[in-house]
Amino acid sequence: MQVPTNALFVLAAALPQQFALQTFRLSSDMLPATTHLYMLSSACTMEGLDAIKDNRKWTLEGARRHYLADIRKPESGHPEWADLVRLGTLTKCLDELRGLQVEISAYLLSPPEKPAKSEQPAPQARG
Repeated sequence: MQVPTNALFVLAAALPQQFALQTFRLSSDMLPATTHLYMLSSACTMEGLDAIKDNRKWTLEGARRHYLADIRKPESGHPEWADLVRLGTLTKCLDELRGLQVEISAYLLSPPEKPAKSEQPAPQARG
């Protein structure tokens, strides 16, 4: 799960300053988002293994029980089950990443700004 985060850090360092800080913050936010996805996957896997062992169908309620009993540590700030299932943290990060992509694309595709008159070189006399 670290590859996207590391790639965002590298990308942030190469971006213009107005986008670099947003990208650094977003890459930091991706760590808990991917952790929450892993926690949901782990709860579902535990329930799947129990269902196979007990010769029954997998249930969302069983995954919730595993999350609450075996994975979630409220003191660590882990999300409630409903928030975890909605993948709220990951969805928020992806929405912010999409918005940042739109801003960066608009910046890169915009025509270059003309320098102000004071920045333009003085015309040279023809001889």
